[in-house]
Amino acid sequence: MDLQVILNIVLIFGMIYFVVRRYIIASKFADYMIKNGGEEIEFIKENKLSFSECVKLINKKYNIGLVNSFSVVNCIREM
Repeated sequence: MDLQVILNIVLIFGMIYFVVRRYIIASKFADYMIKNGGEEIEFIKENKLSFSECVKLINKKYNIGLVNSFSVVNCIREM
């Protein structure tokens, strides 16, 4: 095979690996936030902000994705 084709295949597999790894780390961090709350996310329990504003703030602050932010806010509000 051509060297360029081999390098492209390695690059594609590397990108897939890092995307999956980032998703796993973000979901583990979301689970950690749900279990260990902390003072930096107390604004969720106070219900001063709307649900969507809380999701946007969590996503902006921690950059874990909208789905994980939604899960965090939903679980903390249910507690």
